[in-house]
Amino acid sequence: AFMMTTGILSMAISNTSSALIMMPMALAVMAGCGLAEDDHEGIAGALPIGIAFAASIGGLGTIVGSPTNAIAVGLLDKLLGLRISFAEWSLYGLPLVFLGIPLAALIIARIQRLSAHAIDIGAARASVFSGEAWTTPERRVVPLVAVTFLLWLTTPLLEPFLPPDSLTDGTVAVAAGLALFLLPDGTGRPLLTWQEANNAPWGVIMMFGGGLALAAGMGESGLAEWLGKSLLPLSAMPLIVVALALVALVILVTEFASNVATASAIIPVVAALIAALGIDPLLLAMPAALAASWGFMLPAGTGPNAIAWSTGRIKLSRMVGAGLALDVAGAFLIVGIVWAIAAVT
Repeated sequence: AFMMTTGILSMAISNTSSALIMMPMALAVMAGCGLAEDDHEGIAGALPIGIAFAASIGGLGTIVGSPTNAIAVGLLDKLLGLRISFAEWSLYGLPLVFLGIPLAALIIARIQRLSAHAIDIGAARASVFSGEAWTTPERRVVPLVAVTFLLWLTTPLLEPFLPPDSLTDGTVAVAAGLALFLLPDGTGRPLLTWQEANNAPWGVIMMFGGGLALAAGMGESGLAEWLGKSLLPLSAMPLIVVALALVALVILVTEFASNVATASAIIPVVAALIAALGIDPLLLAMPAALAASWGFMLPAGTGPNAIAWSTGRIKLSRMVGAGLALDVAGAFLIVGIVWAIAAVT
């Protein structure tokens, strides 16, 4: 339940924010169950790891779930002319979320030996249930977020009935943002003020622009063409093997580099490979884009992992073991989902 909730939350806000929201609840559950602060066994270690993994997996469900997704989509559009809408991304991302989180839960349960460490479910529920009613701002923000996601998902269905380019993922996002500044929160102020909006991570947007500039430079300098020719020998290998090897490489890189840096560096190479092989771009581009956020082994690898590690309830060997198992299984899961959906659409 904690992992699915974290995953769903992470589709709408950043992975790190999702982990920050859910981790105190997990700690409250463990305190309510009478677990010692230095306990690493059973649910004591499983909850922090599970929340961290679910936050990263959930961010793959939508384009807005992680900055890495938006950067990958922008680079693919710039380099290949491959436009991936919010709905198209979700078509591949949501199945990965709803299969990946149960897979992660099974791996964590085995690593942490949950069956050998029972807890008091009643005490766990009592520790997180407050019974407090929603505030007025909360009641107004939730419908706005729901309508925004609904429009993003239904844009391809509405476009034929509207003037060209009048309804895009961008226009929906701008309209939702303006609504936050215009709608009152019931206390005499808008739901969002500029002082609050100014705390947004603007550096990520600058990094996004830098990635696009790098992609343009690779094209203008001839580096992309050179990479494509260098990768031509891969055409002799089965395409499924190339896809699995590519995803494994991206996962390995993202274990030691930030997800955003991995996407910015790898996607141009993937674009060159696609051009060299002359294949359907989705068969390699989408797995690579998803794999850029699929790294779970190290505490410093992602924000959610660092937050989980800071609780002091995780043994490093178990995080590495669970992360390695999920990395290996994820390579096959990502390629399998993308290729299966591409085959029927």
